Amino acid sequence: MFGRLTRKPTNIGKSGAQIGEVSYAEVALHRPSPSPRPTSQILSSTTDVSSIGNSRSTEGPKSEFVREELERALHALADAERQLEDFKARDGAGGLDANEVAQREGARAQLAAKDNIIAAQNARLVELSREAKEVAAQAHAVNHAMGETIRRQEQEAETLRAKIAELEVRVDNGSKLLEMGAQDPSRIQPESFLVEADSFSDEDVVSLVQSLNAEIFHLAMFMADSFLISEKAPLLGNERMTARKNVGRYLGVHLKDILLSTAHREDPTALQIALQCYLVWSAMHIIRSWAFHETFPHIFALYGWVRQQESQVMAGRWRAMTRRGLHQMTADGKNWSVELRGHLCGDLADILLSANCQLDRPQIYAELNKYGDRIEAVINAALELKHVIGEHVISSDLDIVFCKDGLAFDPRLMDDAEGHGGVASITTNAVVLCTTELGLSGEVKIVKGGQSMMDAALLLKPKVLLETR
Repeated sequence: MFGRLTRKPTNIGKSGAQIGEVSYAEVALHRPSPSPRPTSQILSSTTDVSSIGNSRSTEGPKSEFVREELERALHALADAERQLEDFKARDGAGGLDANEVAQREGARAQLAAKDNIIAAQNARLVELSREAKEVAAQAHAVNHAMGETIRRQEQEAETLRAKIAELEVRVDNGSKLLEMGAQDPSRIQPESFLVEADSFSDEDVVSLVQSLNAEIFHLAMFMADSFLISEKAPLLGNERMTARKNVGRYLGVHLKDILLSTAHREDPTALQIALQCYLVWSAMHIIRSWAFHETFPHIFALYGWVRQQESQVMAGRWRAMTRRGLHQMTADGKNWSVELRGHLCGDLADILLSANCQLDRPQIYAELNKYGDRIEAVINAALELKHVIGEHVISSDLDIVFCKDGLAFDPRLMDDAEGHGGVASITTNAVVLCTTELGLSGEVKIVKGGQSMMDAALLLKPKVLLETR
């Protein structure tokens, strides 16, 4: 039937958290014991205490003070241990007097308390480490904000450069017209003063179409993978019966049959294709529309007459002004992104119900809210293309290319989304199942030898899935 589409889309050291050269794992994790560890071992486990000053520039005065205090405590413990060794040697030789016995007991008490001293200092270092991390996080946030500001300023600068380039073209055109008029006034035509540079090039519009296709693909893939589908078809209530009738309007008969007959639980590819096909179909209608919720049955025929009678520039200006005016007349303060989102969610719910989704319609709406940002991204991309194609490109007439189901596959006009190749598709009499990616075409009215004609070009081929009959 069709193959599955390929889906595209603070280092901590070994000893634990560390500040400078002092290892918390070796100091903080030490537990008091009946036989205290010799101070020489403590000094050796504290890596290069004498070089703690190497981190002064990054730790701050508080941390430096704690380090110095810890170093003094360690050296004091070493002195106490040496005194005990001296007392032990002298006691074995000839005994100690009362004063020396008191000094020995004091040294023992100091050694017994060494773990508490080290633990206290270590706790202070941990607290300072936490404060340092908070400061670093704040600095990171500031750097991120500055980066966003710089990026926004670069975008504004790019916009200004584009406007300057447009003004330069207008000035150059005006200079040429003045020079032409000075040489031969009869050569100047009134429409020459309407010439202006397009705000978007063909390449810019192609890029916008490709971005829209990518947004649609990812949204369809995420939704197909996220909704729970029943292994057995649930009982058909009025809700599901209505949904199944609706989906044929935008999926076509054959893709609708595939959606209803396929088990989607193990392999959601068919569901993804149905969702993707619907979103592409909806985007096409958004882009091509001159006004929402309003019907102007004669507007397209009128524009066709204008194109026949007038030059490309005059017709393009008429189109841009008319579409802009219709948009303002019918807007009535509405947020079309929100309006269209509600409409799309209703149709997406129909597809999911038809695919035996375990949820009912209100539950599906609640789940679709999780994809609100992605759905709006698709809608906004389509709205942007609608305004760009309709109002900001004058020198040619651009149009979205969408292939209807049942159309014979023609590799000159479309691409096989599964990449099987045009020759094989033609020999098997392949026809279009659905369109998965929109294309773009352009048409310009030119005059040769006193005769006007339309020069058409396919700027971006649409991608389609095929069925074999």
